[in-house]
Amino acid sequence: MVTARYVKHIKGRGVTVQIHEGVFGFIEACEITDEISGNVVKNLADRSIFAARVIDLDKNGKLQLCTRESVVDQQTWKEIRPEGTSIRFQEQDALLQARGNQKNKILKYGAGIALQQGDLAIGYIVNIGKAGCFIQIGHNCVVRAGLNELSDQSNFDFQT
Repeated sequence: MVTARYVKHIKGRGVTVQIHEGVFGFIEACEITDEISGNVVKNLADRSIFAARVIDLDKNGKLQLCTRESVVDQQTWKEIRPEGTSIRFQEQDALLQARGNQKNKILKYGAGIALQQGDLAIGYIVNIGKAGCFIQIGHNCVVRAGLNELSDQSNFDFQT
C-alpha cells in the first residue's frame, strides 16, 4: 500500500500519480474504482491524495497501481491476490462478475484464464478507430469490439 497524489490525466489511458519525490506511478482507468462512472478520473482528481495498492510493474519498471475499493481493502485483497483461495474468491466476487465487472477476476488469474467466450464484461473505451472500438475491461486487458458489433441499427453513428 502506498499514499498517492493525483498528478495528471492521460486521456484514454488513466492517471499519473506521485508516490514520493521523483517516484511516479500509473493507474489505468479501469483500476480507479469498482463503480462504473462516466468520468472515472474525476473520482481521483477530487480526492487529490488517496491510498493505492501496487499491483504490477510495467516494462519500464514504473509502478502500476490500483485504487479500487475491493483491492485497497485488506480483507478482500487477501482473496483477490493470486495466493488467495479460488473458492472464497468466487463467493466474494460473484456479484461483481454477474454485473459484468471482471476486473478482480482478471487481476487474480490474468485475462487468458479469467475470460471465456460469452462472458459479460464492462469497461472503458480507450480508443475508436477503423478497426473497431477498444475497451479496457481489466488490468492490462483491452478488447476490441468490431464496428459492426456496436449496434444493430443500420444508421448507427459509431464515432458518436
